[in-house]
Amino acid sequence: MASSLALMDNYMNLAEPQLQKQMAAINNMSVRRASASMAGGSGTSSVLGGSNGTTHDQSLSMNPQHPSSLKQRQYGFLNGLARIMVGRNTPLPPALTGVDTPSYDPANTQWKILEPAEVGAFRLAGRDIELFKLWGIVFQAGGGPVLSRENLWHTILPHFDLPEDYNLPNGTSVAQMLAQYYMAILGPFEEFYRQNIQNQQRKAQAASRQGPGQPMPPSTPTRSDGASPQRPNEGNGPSPDGEPGIKRKLESEEADVKRARLKTEPEATAATNGTDQASSSAPPSMPRQRPSRRKIEYVPLGREIDTVGGRDMKLVEAETIAKPLSRALRDINDWGVVAVDALTLSLRSQIATELSYALTTFTLLSTMRGDTVTSGFPIVQCPDLFEELLDLLEERAFDGAEDSSDPSSADTATYRELVNTLLEVESQPFVVLEPQQGAKDPALGPRPRPGNIIMSIVNILRNLSFVPDNSGFLSQQDRMLDLMLRLCCVTTKHGKPAAVSASLSLGDIITIRRETLHTLMHLAGFLHFPDPPSKIAHRIATRAFHLISSFLVDPIEAVSPFACFQLAGANPNNPKPPFLADVALETFTRLVQSDMNRKAFSRVIPEASIRLLFTSCVHRLPVIEPDFQLVVRDRWLSYMEKVIMTIYSLVFLATPELKKKIKMDRRLSFKGVVLRMIQKFLVHTNHELKAQFSISARRAVEAMKLLDDCEDSFETSEAAPATLSFGMGFGEVGDSGMEKGTGLLGGDRELTWDLLMLREVYADNVLFGELESLSRVE
Repeated sequence: MASSLALMDNYMNLAEPQLQKQMAAINNMSVRRASASMAGGSGTSSVLGGSNGTTHDQSLSMNPQHPSSLKQRQYGFLNGLARIMVGRNTPLPPALTGVDTPSYDPANTQWKILEPAEVGAFRLAGRDIELFKLWGIVFQAGGGPVLSRENLWHTILPHFDLPEDYNLPNGTSVAQMLAQYYMAILGPFEEFYRQNIQNQQRKAQAASRQGPGQPMPPSTPTRSDGASPQRPNEGNGPSPDGEPGIKRKLESEEADVKRARLKTEPEATAATNGTDQASSSAPPSMPRQRPSRRKIEYVPLGREIDTVGGRDMKLVEAETIAKPLSRALRDINDWGVVAVDALTLSLRSQIATELSYALTTFTLLSTMRGDTVTSGFPIVQCPDLFEELLDLLEERAFDGAEDSSDPSSADTATYRELVNTLLEVESQPFVVLEPQQGAKDPALGPRPRPGNIIMSIVNILRNLSFVPDNSGFLSQQDRMLDLMLRLCCVTTKHGKPAAVSASLSLGDIITIRRETLHTLMHLAGFLHFPDPPSKIAHRIATRAFHLISSFLVDPIEAVSPFACFQLAGANPNNPKPPFLADVALETFTRLVQSDMNRKAFSRVIPEASIRLLFTSCVHRLPVIEPDFQLVVRDRWLSYMEKVIMTIYSLVFLATPELKKKIKMDRRLSFKGVVLRMIQKFLVHTNHELKAQFSISARRAVEAMKLLDDCEDSFETSEAAPATLSFGMGFGEVGDSGMEKGTGLLGGDRELTWDLLMLREVYADNVLFGELESLSRVE
């Protein structure tokens, strides 16, 4: 390793070429003059040198590869370091520097923390740190202040095999401790060394400004008799070490400069007087250097292109800034006249190119919007095109076979189970070599596989359902809903879930189930099942309920709001409820809003499926304090209202026997969870949030009242008045008599009475009456 101490010999490389030799000669002369002054017993010795008069600059001229030279440099370095620290009244231990220091007091020294290893080294983190090596590495890296300012001390650790972590006092890291040792021991030496270099540079620059023919100012003090001391290289003879004198070297360099002048340049007539000083009558011109020979390379002319992957990023950025990121949907009038009959014929022909054109065009048309917010592609005006689309869907998915399966016997695999199964299958080795359901048949050739066509049609139907003007028409298309829900059915093959359609893979059915859920959400408010439900209405209601439940009943995902937030790993600054679960709850609450749909669901949905979904919704209610802190946000409050509304609807659908089972289920603890939630919502300190929470609290009380009555909600006899009215205090309508039995909150009368005394509850007659009924005791 080349020591950084050699930098003093190289700092003149930045000078001009003709002045480098002169500056080097002047530097050597000043060094020898200082050495002679020290040898003459002037009483001053170089702080960087040793006791024998050898200066630090002389040590730099030694061969660093020679062992004796390296030892001499180390000795000179330690000697100079010891002298500097003595001058600062902080002498170093003799065991560290190897220099006997009489002023060192072991009892009152500040270096007690040092652990000397051998001469010139100390121990840190179980390693020996040589001062000379540490100084060279740090100085070559820029110096101690630079490393401290840029926090780069950890880059020095590998040079000494130091660990990054070590059991040091006060939890200090090894890099910090090394920095403290360096700044305390070698920091003053580095400061003095830099000042010495700067002083020599200033002297060299001052000498270079005077020119080669001007005498140099004396750099040594005059004697008391007025005469300057004799310099070692004063005469023209050779120097003691065999080198030519400084004057002779300067004269030879001046002659070389004169020979290099051009003939056309006027020369100054110089008159010599027998001395080494020259004068001229005219001001001398600046010497021109002889041009050096250099290699000229041919660089072809080319235009610089700042591209990444063939894209001009600056142009893309300017385009992005100039135009907004979210562009409005194109208007349907931009297409002009659309030949709907041509699209119908293209679908009917089923030629590969015609089919691809028709599906692509229909997809673009389904995404466009009309003149108003609620208008878009009017599918109601294109019945033939719509029927051809459904025919193509049925043919590619089921080969035109009718649906003869029992909808209640379908596999109720959850959405999470399907995704995990897909990940497990695709992570197996050589999975691409095994035949998979829904994969492309090689016999098809360049034609697309049927699964792609099916998903394109499902995407078109979903886009059409987004247009409010099409919702009324599409909600009456039982064939469309039946086909889409039939595509979502899952069966079991070889112990793993698979699609009922042979043309769909497991990944296809996961996508189709999401798209169908969004389609149902937009059409749920317009769906009305007949009473009694027909065969196709029975299939639609059953499969729709199982599809919605698959996004809600998974035991791992059916947790409280805060646990759900932790499970999703969402952004803590913008927490959001689970998206698919929120869509499923929204779809179910819209679908069971009408009494006719509730009655249809109560007849076709098994009791076990209702109880499973009810249990999952109860598990999604807030329980602990972080849950309630999260529910305060707008999106989570909307999510919680949908959960409570789903619980209310499920209690409404349940039979009296199922209501009794839920009421007596102590593991579920429905009463305790809901009562705590009602108390948190009604006793909230923020009045604005209290008004928003009152909706959820009132719906929860109504659900508890329905569960407490344990009656059939669809019984319309005189003994049991009709309870199909929405939110009117079920069990209290038309019945002014005294209720018998103990209410659901009879064991919590003290808490219930506190709720009854709230101003919001007292002002609401319906809510007050239901809470009072729930708190009755026989």
